[in-house]
Amino acid sequence: MKRPFALFGLIYLAVQTAVFYTSAEVGLIIACASFVCAVVFFFAVKKGYPRKTLCLACAAATLASVVFCSYSLLVFAPAQQEYNHREVQIYARLTEQPRKSYGSSYYALQTEKIDGQPKDIKILLKTGDALDIQPYDYIDCTVTLEKCDNNYYLSKGFAYSASTEYNFDYDVTQAEDKPPYYYAIQLRQKLSHAVNVMMPQELAQLSNAVAFGDRFSMEPSLREDFRKTGTSYLIVVSGFHMALASAFVTKLLKKLLRKRHLVYPLSMAFVMIYMALTGFTSSVIRSGIMMIIYLIGKEFFYESDSLNSLGIAALFMCLPNPYASGDIGMLLSFSATLGIIILYPVLSDYVLKKTENCRFFKLNAIKYVLKTILLTLSAVVFTTPITVLAFGSFSPIVFIASVIITIFIEASIICTFLCALLYCTGILTVLAYPYAFTACLINKFIISVIGTLAQIDFATVYVNNIQAIVYVAALCILAAAALLFKNALKGAKYAGFMLTLIVLTGFSLTLLPKSPCLSVIGAGSGSTVTLRGSKGLAVLSCGGTSGKTSHIIDELSKATGSIDFLAVPDNSNELSRYSAEIAEEFDCSSVLLYDTDKTSESLIRNTEDAQGIATLRENSSVYVELWDEICIDALNIDGKTYEYIYGDNFSVLIFPPKGDCANLPEKYRSADLAVMCDCPENISTLTCPEIIYTGKEENIKKHSERFSLIADEIVYAGETTVNIPIKE
Repeated sequence: MKRPFALFGLIYLAVQTAVFYTSAEVGLIIACASFVCAVVFFFAVKKGYPRKTLCLACAAATLASVVFCSYSLLVFAPAQQEYNHREVQIYARLTEQPRKSYGSSYYALQTEKIDGQPKDIKILLKTGDALDIQPYDYIDCTVTLEKCDNNYYLSKGFAYSASTEYNFDYDVTQAEDKPPYYYAIQLRQKLSHAVNVMMPQELAQLSNAVAFGDRFSMEPSLREDFRKTGTSYLIVVSGFHMALASAFVTKLLKKLLRKRHLVYPLSMAFVMIYMALTGFTSSVIRSGIMMIIYLIGKEFFYESDSLNSLGIAALFMCLPNPYASGDIGMLLSFSATLGIIILYPVLSDYVLKKTENCRFFKLNAIKYVLKTILLTLSAVVFTTPITVLAFGSFSPIVFIASVIITIFIEASIICTFLCALLYCTGILTVLAYPYAFTACLINKFIISVIGTLAQIDFATVYVNNIQAIVYVAALCILAAAALLFKNALKGAKYAGFMLTLIVLTGFSLTLLPKSPCLSVIGAGSGSTVTLRGSKGLAVLSCGGTSGKTSHIIDELSKATGSIDFLAVPDNSNELSRYSAEIAEEFDCSSVLLYDTDKTSESLIRNTEDAQGIATLRENSSVYVELWDEICIDALNIDGKTYEYIYGDNFSVLIFPPKGDCANLPEKYRSADLAVMCDCPENISTLTCPEIIYTGKEENIKKHSERFSLIADEIVYAGETTVNIPIKE
């Protein structure tokens, strides 16, 4: 068996990912089935390569399932239940540099005490105001803990989230003992500050993102342009950046040092420092582990195997934290690397043979373009299934965008590092400005190109879940079929042709008119309701529990790149909490605003570029025609807004918190579907066959008798998304 670590590690990662996105019960089934298969293969298959391979694969699946289920059921789940929905006093340590996103500040806390009792739990604290606290200082405060349900933060080990409004009361104690990572954070802040001083804001944000991994500081519109063109991986520090930085340092050390045996140990030290400098993100850890294995091999004149290194990296990351497998960024990093390792050599050999007699393809610039195309193709083929399933979209122009800007991203990283390091020396500061000037020119070009490409129609193609599943299934069948060909190149050619055909077919399907569908996105306690028509998407309400912002943005991103209509029916958290963030993240063609002095300045600022802005005042009504077949009546009665959405064959009524059905005109009381976050007064006056309840789960039983008087079906959407097809 040539690559045991690759087989064991990658199967271990794949199984834990499957269990993470299903349930622990599925994990137990996988554990039992794989254990039985291992026993059968051990006794039924003859000794040799097949038996070893099959048994090792089953052992990896069994161990992955057992470890994940044990951790989830015996460790993590009990920890999450102990303080859920409770107000507690915490004494915790800030373990990472705070970050800002969508107007809020986020703090990663590691508790030392909860209500005076020793507890070691990770909490994500979200605040409206920035706190006066430095990494590894201690904070003493009182917060209400909510069980963390965001997959990204779960993968980082956060058991709880907590949110506070403005004027948060807290005490900070400066820590005397600082771990080594603290100094890496300080260095990152110093380098970022140097870049911010020498460059204009937007250009500095891009430099800090590509060089130091600070992508959250970028303007949402710029992040969205990278997402639309499929090039977000270029602004996330990953293997691409690690390979570039370590290769540069290794070459520099070889020129500066006479003693060869010091080059690779110092390069490994740089890799560790760079991992800390960029925040130990999943993609950086993966690439760092592989790079260290590669450098160890170079030191001892041993050629490391990339697939084995990838498997070792998977084990290194998943064994300490089984939930790490839920990080989409890590899965994309592993799948892209796997694609480059497996597919790129085959494609490269094939292209080189076809072009070896052509002078044009011997030019270095043409070789670079070809290499970039083949590397991008290899990575995209393997990452597309994950992208489609996770985000519901893919970018057909990712190859064009990558070929154009990859070399400029490389140049930007080098110039940014040099200008930041030289500026921080104090003595050589003057030498930093030429590099800063060059980085600015490069970044302007990158932003211009990405912005232009993002405006192309169908720069991003959105697909539904059925199309995604069909696409992924087709890829798996093609991969298996390609392996059956005796001639690997022949198999790759046929697989590539069929893959292109599937992509074009899927792209064509997205051009077909979409049937109207109402979606109630799980947002805790509150209503976030969207309506997808044949011509676009409307957000009818955008409320919920604090801390769900990223979840709501992600769900909307899966459906569209822009919003035709955004309704902000009032200023309550139950219906409008996320309005400012949605308006900041998406282009909104039309907006309905509730006109009061309490409307946030950020919401007004983020919606001022909308083509049409309607204002709803107290005790008034607004009529909106969304598309040819769908209309909205928004009625404000005594400061509470009711939204009635209707077409030829359907009607939906969205209730405000603490509404009163008796105040509604008679014609609005007979909707086909009602969405409510609590039980309104005089509900018995309604005639409604179906209710979607978006309030607190514990209140369902409390109101069930009153709901059952008017509705045949009651659906709870507090934590899951409910989709209701609309009859045309």
